[in-house]
Amino acid sequence: MNILRENKIIIALIVLVVAGIIIYSISSTDANNNLLSANSASTANNVDDRELLKLLTDMQTIRLDGRIFESTAYLSLQDFSRSIVPEPVGREDPFAPLEDTSVTISGGEDLSDQVLLR
Repeated sequence: MNILRENKIIIALIVLVVAGIIIYSISSTDANNNLLSANSASTANNVDDRELLKLLTDMQTIRLDGRIFESTAYLSLQDFSRSIVPEPVGREDPFAPLEDTSVTISGGEDLSDQVLLR
């Protein structure tokens, strides 16, 4: 009896956790059954499916004719595209640090650590 008195908080927490697990498992099975028995969502999907199938069958009746490329209107079109001018290629890795960034003055003083901000 002393064990129950000393550990009644721990036992109460264990009982609450077990009860919570049981309630969650019961409620989740009810939710799954409700999702499977819903007819309104499946009806909406059937309507969308029928519309999609109708569009696909309509598209199958379309026939493309290549004679348009031989017409005078197509042949009179002009090409206004611009040629791509080759640009000089930069560094292989633009984010890599530079090899040598030190600046020296004729007196031999190294100014690479001094940065002037204006």
